[in-house]
Amino acid sequence: MGTGPAASGSNASPAAEHTPETGSVTGKTSFGNLLDWGVPEVEIETLIGQSLPLRSMLLKDWAASKGLSFTEYRAKFQALIDALP
Repeated sequence: MGTGPAASGSNASPAAEHTPETGSVTGKTSFGNLLDWGVPEVEIETLIGQSLPLRSMLLKDWAASKGLSFTEYRAKFQALIDALP
């Protein structure tokens, strides 16, 4: 009873852990967040030079997997958001 939630507590609310402030790119921002905020998929793909990864992938994890600077790409992703109407 009490052990069930404790055992799966880390999976109980992943959205709460990975939901950054709307419109602000942080280390917890995912590709899904960008899409939810209205950034067109084609603009993301153009910026990253590939097909869109999983929506759940964090931008910082994507950058690290490509050997790229998250700080540099954070500014580029933020510019996409800032350009939205």
